[in-house]
Amino acid sequence: MLKTPDWAAGAEYLREHASELIPLIDRFPVCELKPEPQEKYFGTLVTGIVSQQLPPDVSLQLLKNLGKFLGNPLQPQAVLDASMEDLCEQGLVKQKAEYLKSFAEAVVAGKVTIENFSGMTDTEITKQLVQIRGLGQWTIEMFLLLALCRTDVVPSADFIFKKELKELKGLNDIPKRGQIMTLTETWRPWRSLGVWYLWQEAAFKEENKKVIINEYFPAFLSERNEALSVEPENKKTSHIFMRGLAAFKDECVDLKDMPNVDVIGGFEENNTYYCVREIVDGIMVKNLIYNNLKISDDYARRVLILILRSLNKIQKKGIIHGNITPETLYISKKDTSIILTDFSFSGYLSQYLKTDCNNGYSPLEQYEKNIRLDLSADIYSVGAVFYEMVTKEKPTSAVNRLKADTLVAPSLMGINIKKNVENAMFNALNLHPEHRTKNVTAFYDELKNPETPRKWERNRKKYKKKAKFNLNTFKDAGFWTKIGLIGIFGIMFLAVIATAVEVAFINHKTKNPTDAEISTEAVPRSEDITFNIVTVTEDQSETTTEEKHGFFDKLFGGNDNSDDNNSQNEENRTTDKKTSTKPKDKVVSGSRVRN
Repeated sequence: MLKTPDWAAGAEYLREHASELIPLIDRFPVCELKPEPQEKYFGTLVTGIVSQQLPPDVSLQLLKNLGKFLGNPLQPQAVLDASMEDLCEQGLVKQKAEYLKSFAEAVVAGKVTIENFSGMTDTEITKQLVQIRGLGQWTIEMFLLLALCRTDVVPSADFIFKKELKELKGLNDIPKRGQIMTLTETWRPWRSLGVWYLWQEAAFKEENKKVIINEYFPAFLSERNEALSVEPENKKTSHIFMRGLAAFKDECVDLKDMPNVDVIGGFEENNTYYCVREIVDGIMVKNLIYNNLKISDDYARRVLILILRSLNKIQKKGIIHGNITPETLYISKKDTSIILTDFSFSGYLSQYLKTDCNNGYSPLEQYEKNIRLDLSADIYSVGAVFYEMVTKEKPTSAVNRLKADTLVAPSLMGINIKKNVENAMFNALNLHPEHRTKNVTAFYDELKNPETPRKWERNRKKYKKKAKFNLNTFKDAGFWTKIGLIGIFGIMFLAVIATAVEVAFINHKTKNPTDAEISTEAVPRSEDITFNIVTVTEDQSETTTEEKHGFFDKLFGGNDNSDDNNSQNEENRTTDKKTSTKPKDKVVSGSRVRN
C-alpha cells in the first residue's frame, strides 16, 4: 500500500509559490485523496477502457455487469477465462471486449507490471500503459493522480481542468499541453494538488449554478402515478410515448457540451428524462429588434451571420432546433456569439408527436403531424427572424400566408436593402420545403452572391402533404375515423367486385368478344386520404421589454449606450401549455446532472 502524500504540506508550498491558488486553498479543506490498494489497479484501468466515448450512466451499468459476472475487484485472469461471447453479453461491443482481453494478456505475460507500480516513476508507468489499446493519455493521467496519488501530475487532456486554468490565468483560449506545462511550472512538485483545487472550484460553481430543467412529459400521452413517476396514459399510445422518450434523450445527449447551445447535460429519473440547460448571460435578440433604434441592412446581416454560424454547428450533426425565434436567440456578453436556447426537439419528435408551433416563425410543414422535419425548417425560422430585424414587424404565420400571402418585401416598405439579400431572405421564407433554401451553407452563399435570384413561389397553390398510410397510422386514428376508413375501403372493394362481375357477364354473353362493342369507363379513383389536423394558436403576447443598443454598438461600432442589466429572462422563455409536447421548464439552484 502506497503512503498518502502530506497534502497539508503541499498546500503550504503552493501558498508560497503559486499566489493565484491562495483563494482556492483558503476556500476548500485539505485534500483527502488516498492511494488505491494494488488489487484495484487493474479494475481502475479497465474503467478507463470501458467508459471511453460513452455516457456516464451507460458506462456505469457496463461496469456493474462486468463486476457481477467476473468478480469484484476485477482481475486479469478472470477476463482471460471469459470468452468473447461472454464479454459481449455483458453489453460490451466487440472492440472493447478485445481491448480488455489484450490488456489482461499483457498483465499476465508481465508486459505490464502492475505489482511494481509503487516503485516505478510516472514516466515508466506511462511507457507500459500507453502500449495498451484503449488506454489513452487522459486515462493514464487520471490513474496516476487518483489511484496512485502521484503529486506532480498534470492531466493536460482533462477539459474541466483546462477550462478552469484558462479562467484562473485570464486566458482568451483553452491552453494546449505545452502552454499548460509552462503555466503550472511554479506548482512543482505539487501540481497534482493544484489540479485538485481547480476541480473543487469547478464542482463548487456547478453546485451553486441555477439551471433550467426540461422534463419529457407529453400531457396528452402521459400521466403521473402516486409515486410521481411518469407513465404512458394507455397501452394504445405507449409505443409513441416510448419512442418520443428515446428521441428526447438522444437529442439531449447529442447537444450536451456542443458549442453555442444552452444544453449542458441530462439525467433519468421518475421513469422519464430531464434535459439540463444553463441560463445564458446575454442579450435577447428580441430586445435588440425592439430597442427603438433603426437597424440597418448591414447591421442585421452581421447578426444574421452570427446566428448562421451557431446554427451551422448543430446542422453538421443533423440536429434541428425547431424553436428559433427572437426570444430563443441570445448574444453572449462573454464573446458576442449567438447562443441557441430552448430547443423543441422537433427534429426527432416530429415524426412521433405533434410539436409546438410559433406563429410567424415556424414553417408550414411543422403544423402537420407525423412529418419528419429537415434542416430547412430552421432556415425558415431564421429567415423570419431576419425579416423582423429588418422591418421590425413579425412575419405573417405560414398558415395565413398559405391562404393569402400578404408578406410585404422590405424594399416596398421604403427600407434600404440589397436586392440579393432580400431575395435570400424570401428564399428562406418559401412556404414549400422543396423550393426553400436547404441549409446554412446555402443561405450564406446566397447572402454573398450579388446575383442571387428569387426562387419560384407557389404560395397561393394548395399545399397538401400526402399522408403515408400504414398500420400505425390506422391504429392511431380515432374511432369515427376508423369507421370512415373501413366504409371507404368497403365501397371501393364492392365497386371493384361489381365491375369484375359486369365484365364477366358481358364476356359470358358475347361468344366473340372481338366483334362485340363493349363500352367501358374508368373506375373513379378514391381521393387521397389525409389525417393531418392543423391547430393554429395565435400568439397574443406582445413585447414590452426594451434594451438599448449599447452592447451591439460595441460589437459593430457606434455610440455606447450600454445597459448591462440584460440577463436572460426565464419568464419570457417558458411557455407551459397543458397539451404541449414541449418539455416543461423548471429553474432550479444546483446541478442535478450526473456525469
